[in-house]
Amino acid sequence: MIPSDFESVDQPEHYALSAMECIDAMAAVFGLEDTQKYAEIAAFKYLWRMNKKNKTSVEDKLKAVWYLRYSMGDDPRADLNIWQSAALGEAKGTVGTITTAAHEDPYDLSGPIERSR
Repeated sequence: MIPSDFESVDQPEHYALSAMECIDAMAAVFGLEDTQKYAEIAAFKYLWRMNKKNKTSVEDKLKAVWYLRYSMGDDPRADLNIWQSAALGEAKGTVGTITTAAHEDPYDLSGPIERSR
């Protein structure tokens, strides 16, 4: 099962209103390098204002991680595809496979996450 915080960061309902996600349209118009730079700046924004909405601000932290990963060429949506495939019992690896040892949360940095593509 995908954690609820993960869903609200990677697949908010309003993202399904268009055939293309905004970040993909940005990459098409501005180029991947500039879009990755934008993602780095967006991560800064989420870190800057975290804990302003509530004391833990988990969603802002997860969004910052999402944008930082994207800025480094690691598209977090690949993890979502794997989570969804695993939930359906179809983890065949069209995007790749992920092995989560003792932890279920893809943003839990307390242990290694092994990836194969």
